[in-house]
Amino acid sequence: MIIPATTLDELCDLISAQILVLENPEPLTPDQFCEFQSRSEKIRVLCEELYGMNQTEPVEELAAA
Repeated sequence: MIIPATTLDELCDLISAQILVLENPEPLTPDQFCEFQSRSEKIRVLCEELYGMNQTEPVEELAAA
C-alpha cells in the first residue's frame, strides 16, 4: 500500500506547526488556541485515515512487509 506523499507532508507540516506553538514561552492568545485545536483535529483525522488505510491492507501485503 502506498500512502500519498501529500498526506504525509500535510501531517508533518501540522505537527511542525504544533511544535512551534508549544516552544513559545508566551501564553496562547484565543486565536492561537483555536488554531491549535483546529490543527489537532486535522492531525487526529489524518492519523485515523492512515490507520484505516493500514487496516484495509491485504494480508499478503502485510506478510511481505
